[in-house]
Amino acid sequence: MANSPDEIRRLAREIARNHVDCIKLCASGGIMSAGDLPGVQKFTEAEMRAAIEVAEMEGLPSAAHAHGASSITAAVRAGITSIEHGTMADEEGIRLMAERGTFLVPTIIASRSVLDNPHLSFPDYIVHKTRLAAAHHKEVVAAARRVGVKFAFGTDAGSTGNEHGDQAREFGYLVEYGLTPMEALCSATTGAAELLRMQDEVGTVSAGKYADLVAFCGDPLEDITVMTRPDLVMKGGVVCKRDGEPVFGPVL
Repeated sequence: MANSPDEIRRLAREIARNHVDCIKLCASGGIMSAGDLPGVQKFTEAEMRAAIEVAEMEGLPSAAHAHGASSITAAVRAGITSIEHGTMADEEGIRLMAERGTFLVPTIIASRSVLDNPHLSFPDYIVHKTRLAAAHHKEVVAAARRVGVKFAFGTDAGSTGNEHGDQAREFGYLVEYGLTPMEALCSATTGAAELLRMQDEVGTVSAGKYADLVAFCGDPLEDITVMTRPDLVMKGGVVCKRDGEPVFGPVL
């Protein structure tokens, strides 16, 4: 919590001192948190700019949790690297993202995990806020694609109904919301690598990069759900899954 550009600047410097990889701020209210609304802007543009300035000086990317239109626009104007969620973005915010090269990380799976699973027990306020945030998310994603906004793959994994290990469902949602299968795949490879400033290490199959590879018995360009069924997983040149089954090596 911070209540002025100076306070935010001090906190951002403390965070950067801990050798973090990114500085993230909550530009709007959230979904899982009680007592706020996703459409409400939480920091002024000047306050966001203070945190982003620190990130820029430290050579770090910055990310904004942002649902509401005004919070998205303010964060982009302040120089944020990526918008996480972006569910309520308006025409101005989407245009600014395209003009400034701001990444959109839609995390569609987060809201769909709530709305598509009525058998799961969520507090009423979470369901209500999810419906508010997700009402026009499909139109936002499609509009962002049309004007050339850059996408990166993200999932918000770790919450009920959106557990770690199921993240690949996001590929199907991205295609459902307007991306082509190739665009969805690129959001998780070249797009994500660029956002994380790791394009010299990962993101493409190229000499000199980490041998982080997945292989599938099927063509995701024909059926994107193939991405939920990896047959081979290689991390740093070491096979971790073969024929769809984990490969257990010696414990180091």
